[in-house]
Amino acid sequence: MSSTKKQVLARKRWELLRRAIQKKSVETVDNPGSKRSFENYSEILSISADNKSLLRIDIYLPDEIYKVCLHREAVTWPAHLKELLDDLSDFEIDRTGRITIWPSSQVLAYWCLKNKHYFQGKSILELGCGFHALPGLSIAKFCQAREVVLTDGDPKNCAEVLKSLALNDLKTKTTSVLLLRWEECNYPKLESKFDTIVAADIVYYASTFHVLIDVISKLLKPGGELILFNPSRVSKLSEFLTIAEDSQQFSDITMYEDYDNFVTTIVDKIKSENPCYVPEWHYPCQVILRNKYTRALPVHITSASLFGVRIGSTISAVAEFVLNELPVGKITLEVKSKVEQVVLDCSTVEVGYITSL
Repeated sequence: MSSTKKQVLARKRWELLRRAIQKKSVETVDNPGSKRSFENYSEILSISADNKSLLRIDIYLPDEIYKVCLHREAVTWPAHLKELLDDLSDFEIDRTGRITIWPSSQVLAYWCLKNKHYFQGKSILELGCGFHALPGLSIAKFCQAREVVLTDGDPKNCAEVLKSLALNDLKTKTTSVLLLRWEECNYPKLESKFDTIVAADIVYYASTFHVLIDVISKLLKPGGELILFNPSRVSKLSEFLTIAEDSQQFSDITMYEDYDNFVTTIVDKIKSENPCYVPEWHYPCQVILRNKYTRALPVHITSASLFGVRIGSTISAVAEFVLNELPVGKITLEVKSKVEQVVLDCSTVEVGYITSL
């Protein structure tokens, strides 16, 4: 998408928020990022403000209450929203992640803590974590993940999350914060690195769907999974899943509406008691995307050998990881002093390049 189109979309988005300030309401008919009439799932978690820079989150599970601290420069809603509207120097940044802890993030954090075993020993990345990164911080603090990387496209959000690491006594060697804008995603060290990507309510602007799908597939390991909690937003989620399927980058795409009995029970109760609750905007579906096991990857090779015969040194090649095939040959690649056995179905190998797989 061109820079001009991005600026037009961003200007429209902030004009909606500016009108919301004037009307003292953020509810509009046509803006998918403005449905805030339903604030939080009080039976899942509670949010309290100690002062103007500290939020305390209690997440309720049957056996334990999990506590997460969040740093925030301003917790008063009108003052914080006004700050967003005054800060319009870069129209291409989506600042909706500064507004609130969206319902999908609340449910995702709860689900992650209820399924802690899923993340144990794994490399995890959160996409579009917002100012709070509640799901990612919950994983980093309680789920014994090997590594957690929290990402957002807004530098102010990243600064807030970095402060939250210290509030939760998280070591920066295993938990880190990264400024990641999807359309500028060029981090070779992160490609095919993550067992699991988690994300909440990042599917709402159709203009981002193609680049988002590419980023997800690029950062996941072969066979890795995206766990997305996202409301249907009328047709936006189904449109995203159609594009994901058409991309042929995923071996499995599944959406669940009933993924947790307790969540289903409290949502049924909320729908009967709260007229402001609109499932299309507030109830997160669970989406699982499994990355394909076979894809082209850029690999920097410092030495390579086929059946013990050296075939090149200090070369760059494109290698396709074939994990479910019986290998014709094995190539040992020494990548930055780390030796990895990469199984390839090789038919042709030339000096310096793997040319046919």
